[in-house]
Order: sequence, then structure tokens, then C-alpha cells
Amino acid sequence: MIWKRYMLSFETRAVSVAAAMFACLALAGCGANHRVSDSALFTPAPIARIVNDTVAAEAIVVPAQQAQISFPITGQVLQVLVSEGDLVSAGQPLASLDTRELDLQVLQAEAELKAAEAAAAKVHAGARGEEIAVAQAAVGIAEARITAAEQAVEVAEGLLNSTRAQAATAETTIEIARGNLVAAEAGAEQAQAVLDRLVAGSAANEILIAEQQVEQARNTLWAIQRQRDILHTVNAGEVAAAEADVTITQLQLESLQAGSDPADIAIASAQLKEAQSAVFEAQTRVTQAESRAAQAAARIAISEDQVTQARSQVESAKAEAQQAQAQLDALRAGNRVEDIAIADAEVTRARAMLNAAHNALADAVLRAPFTGTIGMLLVNEGEEVTSQTPVLILGDLSHWCVQTEDLMEGDISRVALGQSVVVTVDALGSLQFVGNISKIAARAGDRRGDKVYMVTAQLEDTTETGLRWGMSAFLETDTR
Repeated sequence: MIWKRYMLSFETRAVSVAAAMFACLALAGCGANHRVSDSALFTPAPIARIVNDTVAAEAIVVPAQQAQISFPITGQVLQVLVSEGDLVSAGQPLASLDTRELDLQVLQAEAELKAAEAAAAKVHAGARGEEIAVAQAAVGIAEARITAAEQAVEVAEGLLNSTRAQAATAETTIEIARGNLVAAEAGAEQAQAVLDRLVAGSAANEILIAEQQVEQARNTLWAIQRQRDILHTVNAGEVAAAEADVTITQLQLESLQAGSDPADIAIASAQLKEAQSAVFEAQTRVTQAESRAAQAAARIAISEDQVTQARSQVESAKAEAQQAQAQLDALRAGNRVEDIAIADAEVTRARAMLNAAHNALADAVLRAPFTGTIGMLLVNEGEEVTSQTPVLILGDLSHWCVQTEDLMEGDISRVALGQSVVVTVDALGSLQFVGNISKIAARAGDRRGDKVYMVTAQLEDTTETGLRWGMSAFLETDTR
């Protein structure tokens, strides 16, 4: 094949040389009849490009079907089940990932699906008789709570009224106790005055007054006796009364002249202590009455709070009763179409999530998409891979193609689908293979600064020929 490539290049050069020689001979012939200008002698003649009917290019042998295979999910490679060069069949496991997390996701998705199906079944079935009975009982309980709360309000209001009455009584008791205190203090002052007078004794003017009273009583007695002796008109009783007045005033005078009796002083002292004790007791009763009034005021505040709380409980009980009645009405009316649709949608969503979990679990096993041979392994067990990580390259070696590597942009327009090709392979000597162009790249690539196009040719009858993946080849096609 190397010799053929050299001959093809030699033929191209030979055509160019012949064209140049022909141009020179033409110019010489013209010089015999005409004088050639200097500029014409030094202007290079255009060289005609002889279009060869054959396009040739270097190529490489590849399987007719090949793929670089990756896991569709991310994970850690648990097992690599094949080796390079192994022949595998379509669907055969090639490698697997660690599936512990995926197994848990499947279990969770199954549980969510069961829960969604149960909820949907409940929505479709509607309320059972037992549930309606429970709701009715809840309504009854709520109404009973309303009654109990209203009774509690009445009790709290009665207690508040009673407490207010007790407070009014306490205020009255305070006024009475304060009056008694004033009276007791007056009595104590009077007893103190009596004691002070007894301790101080009779004053001189009191004795003088008593003497005058005695003298006056005697004069009155003498006048009555004289009237009796002279006129005989005085009643004996009047004389006796006058004598008694004299005796009394005389005794009072003698008492004043004699001073206070120790017994009277002791009695007065006892009366003073008794009066002081009465003052203390009256003060104590005032304090107790004021304390009871303060307690009654505090109980009023507490009772008012209890009334407010009881009224609030009535409103709360009414709200609970309304809610219970609404729930009962909803159970009797059955589930709405919207609720049923939502429940069914939840089942669909949960089933989709379960399918996705199963798909992810299935994706953890990399399987051969077609029957072929493992060309290259690109990962090892224990490595982390993503969907962008190539794991291996698989090729179907039962049919072969060649792909060009240096087909120039000047030649691509002369190549068409279906053209016959002749392929030689360096490693196989003189063997030739025939085929047809099956694919032409739509976009150029770069090779050593040149624009080249990849052309793929399908080879015919390549069984038992010794072709191998990656062999160098040479492709020729007749463009006539």
C-alpha cells in the first residue's frame, strides 16, 4: 500500500511536469513566427490542474457499531463484571453501582404510594356510618360544653354579686368600728379625767362651794322649822327633806375636806384600763374590718376575671360546636370532586416517584446496548462516576467500517454517499476490501492545520479477514 501511495503521488507529479514541458514547446513554436516581448518571456504560464478520477485518504478500521457507555446516574462503582476483549450479548450486565441508597429510595417510594392509595381509597369511599356517629357525638359534646360554660358564667356572676355584697358589708362594718373607736376613745378620755381628778384631790373652790351648799341647806332647814313653829303650815315631809339636804351637803363637804378615797382611785384606774382596752379592741376591729374590705375588693377582681373567662369559654364552646357541626355536615355531604381529583393526583405522583426509583435502581446496572466486544475499560471498582464519566467502549466486531483521517476539503465535493471504495490495510498486506461510503461529516475538523472531513465507508464480507479495531488503512474511491 505504501508503494501505491508513492505511485499515486508520482503520477500527480508526472502530469504536472508534462504540462510544463508542453507549455515551453508551445512558446518555442510561437517564437519562430513572432517576436516575443521581454515581459512575455518572464511571465510564468498557467499550469492546468489535471483532475484525477481517484480520491485517496488514510483511514482507520472501526466496528460498524460502537459506543462509549456511561452510567445514567451518579454513584460508586461496586463491580466491573467484564474484561477487555470479552464478547458480551445485548442486555448483559457489564458493571454495577452501590445501590444501598437507591434501595432505601425504592422502599420510601413504595410506602408513599401505599399511603397515597389508602388516602385515595378513603376519599372515594366517603364517610362511614361510624365516622358520622362520631361526628354527631362530637356535636353533642360541644353543645353540652356550651351549656356547662353558660352555667359557669351564672355561677361566676352570682359569686361576683355575693362578693360585692360582702364588700359593701365590710364598708359598713368599717364605719361602725370607727364609730365605736371614737366612743371608746371618748370613754377613755373621761376615765382618765376622773382618775386625774381623784389623784389630784379636791380643789379649794370645790370645798368652798360645798361649805356654801351646807350653809344654804341649813338656812333652808331653819326657815322651814321657823315656819312650822310659827304658822304650823309646813308639811313634815318638807322638814325631813330639808334635814336630808343638810346631811347630804355636810357629807359632801366632809368628803371633799377628807380628800379622795384610795378605793375610788383604784376603781377609777380600773375603769381607765377598761376604757383603754376598749379603745385597743375598737382599733383592732377597725383594722380587721379594713382587711376584710381589702380582701373583698381582691375577691371582686378575681370574680370579675372568672366571669370574663367563663364568658370566653362560652364563646369558645360555641365555636367548637360550629366546627363540629361543619365537620358533620361535610361527612354527610361526602367528598368533593376536587378532593377526589387531588387524591388521585397524589397516587399518580407517588406511582411516578416509585417508577423513577425503580428506574434509578435499574440504571445502577450498566448493560450492553448491543452484542459486541469490550474494547476498553475506563473505570475501576470503587471509583465515583457521574453520567458524564465513560465506563467502557463497546464495539460490534462482526461488521467493519473505515473512517478517513486526512480527506482534504478540496476533495470532499467529489465524494458522495453510496460510492464504491477499495480499502487496503497495512497489517494485512495485499488483501483488499470493498465497500460503500455510508456517511460524510457535515463539518470539517482540523488535522495538522489542514481542514479535513471524516468519511465513513461500510465494508462488505469482512468475516475471517483478520481485521482488528484501530488498524491503519488506505481508502480509494473512483469519482468518475
